[in-house]
Amino acid sequence: MTFKTAVLLSKERFVEAMKSAEAKNPAINYRRLKADRSITLLYNPATRDGQFSTKLLARTFLADGYYEAFPHIEYAQTLAENTANLAKYGWPDYSLEGI
Repeated sequence: MTFKTAVLLSKERFVEAMKSAEAKNPAINYRRLKADRSITLLYNPATRDGQFSTKLLARTFLADGYYEAFPHIEYAQTLAENTANLAKYGWPDYSLEGI
């Protein structure tokens, strides 16, 4: 049995998740999230809520409706392809202002 543990978010949803997570934990920001691979952004699509977690603890939030969230890179059709594009081209330069 397989189940979804990650989601690709449009820019608007990713910014929404980041703002929500940063409000709860201002010590972590987008720059730190990109650099520190032990930290991940979690997003609950039902509540449109975001929060930060360690990669080790991320799966414990599945029962609460949270998924590991990644910014959707153009033209990526799968999570594996998106992850490869993030590694190859870097994380997008999302502005958290104005949205």
